[in-house]
This record gives sequence, structure tokens and C-alpha cells, in this order.
Amino acid sequence: MTQVSIIIPFYNKQDTLKDCINSALNQISVDSQIILVDNNSSDKSNGIAKEFANASNKVTLLHAETQGSSYARNAGVLNCTSTWIQFLDADDTILPKKIVSQLETANEHVDIICSPHTAVEENNKHEKKLNPNIWMGLIEGNLGVTSSMLFRRTAIVQAGLWSHSIPNNQEYELIFRMLKAGSKILMTQNNYTIKNNLLSDSITSNTLHLYPRIAIALREEIEAYLEDQSLLDDKLRNALYRFYYDKICWLYKFDSKAALGLHKKHFSLKSNRSVIPFPNNIIENVFGFTIPRKISNILGTN
Repeated sequence: MTQVSIIIPFYNKQDTLKDCINSALNQISVDSQIILVDNNSSDKSNGIAKEFANASNKVTLLHAETQGSSYARNAGVLNCTSTWIQFLDADDTILPKKIVSQLETANEHVDIICSPHTAVEENNKHEKKLNPNIWMGLIEGNLGVTSSMLFRRTAIVQAGLWSHSIPNNQEYELIFRMLKAGSKILMTQNNYTIKNNLLSDSITSNTLHLYPRIAIALREEIEAYLEDQSLLDDKLRNALYRFYYDKICWLYKFDSKAALGLHKKHFSLKSNRSVIPFPNNIIENVFGFTIPRKISNILGTN
């Protein structure tokens, strides 16, 4: 059985796909296969993928007819039999020791290995560290990104694969379901992943307005689960409500009515409003939620 399958879904990624695939091929000390999944590209991406598939018996090219990264990732999962899966976004690259460094820390009880990554935005680079508290990291989105993680294949299948119903927050929604199914997470501090946050990413830009609504809905599910399991302490509750507030302010830019409804839902209780940052807390006590949001939107601030 192959040790690791590196699954690379792509849609119109002709500018980054070659570097991405080469970074997968350059992984050291790992028995791996590379599964490229074309998600109906209309640029030169498919031709680039075919060249790699023809040149190496380690590389397989598949086609996912249904649009969406989750469909493409699931097509890769269902066409491999490896123990571990590295999902690699076509914008991103991994350094040669990425996978082997994670495997060296794994044992038979681990299902997800999370590691930091370097985020690249235009000319700026900064390291994104992990929160060592798993539930806090899940709430805040500080468990890494898809490309910096490593998943046990059987645990993904057991949890029901990637969700087709949401266009973002996908890895955190998957991890949440895996945790509920009994999966165990291991964290490492080795950073071997380069995450390119490209503004030109068509899927991301087209669904940006949906991000805060989906992110809030997922954290509401997490809150209900933690409450049911008697795991929701004050630190986690405060983290949830800081997250709610931040994303509600973001949502207001796209859908003020929905934002107002969510603000009323989560911050009608005075105790919940204690997490609202200064000076917003003072301004909202005087003017309510709407007027500060309108001023922030005019000024281009949060």
C-alpha cells in the first residue's frame, strides 16, 4: 500500500500548477503517489497536468465533472488506497521535508496532523502559528490550512468525506466532523508549507460574501456540540463570541439585515457584549450596532 497520496485539485491554475506539482514530486523519504484532479479547467492547466502524468508513473490525472474543490478532493480520495492523504491546493507549495516530518511524529492513534504555514499575500510573508488548544484553534481558525495538514484516509472516509454544501471553511468543517467521530489530532511546530493567498482566485473571490455567514454557522454548531458535551468553558465561550462579533461586522458589508439579525441573536445578553473590543463597546452602548458599522464602512475600517 502506498504510504501517502498527494491530491491536487485544480481549476484554471496554469500560473501556479507546475510549481505545486514539482513541490509534491520533490518530497523526500516518502512512498507517495500524486493524484491531479482537473475541475473543468478552461486554461492550459490540463495540458500541464498531462505532461506530468505522461512523464512520471507516480502521477495520475483524473477529471471531476462537478464543479467545486470538495468534489475534486473526494474524487481523489475515492481513487486512492494510501494510509495518509496530503491535500495540496494548486496555488500552494510544500517544502521537501513537509510530509516526512509529519509522518515521523505520527502513530496509529493519530488521524489528523496539523502544522503551521507561511502565508504569502502579494509581497508580504508571515508565519501562521497553531493554537495548542484544539477546540480554541478550531473556533479561531488557527489549526493551519488544508495544505499544511495531513489526514488519515480511513478517518476521512469514516467522517463522510469533504462537504459539497459549503464553498469555504471546508477543512474546519471536515475536522469538526472528524473530531465528533472520534478522530485524534496531533500538532507539530515544523513549518514546511507556503500558502499563497491570491486575490485572483476565482472561487474564493466569487464566494467571499458568503464566508462570514458560513463561518458563523459552523461555530454555532461547534458551540452547541461543546455545550452538549459539557466542554464549553469561559475561555472557549469568549473565543466564540469574539469570532461571532468579528464576522458579523464583516457580514454587515454584504448583508446588513442578516448582520443585524445575528448581532441581536448573539449579543442581546449583556454578558456576551463583554467581548466587544474597545472603543466599539462604548460606541455601541450609545448608538447601537448600525451607526458604528456605517461609519466603519465609510472609513474602510472594521
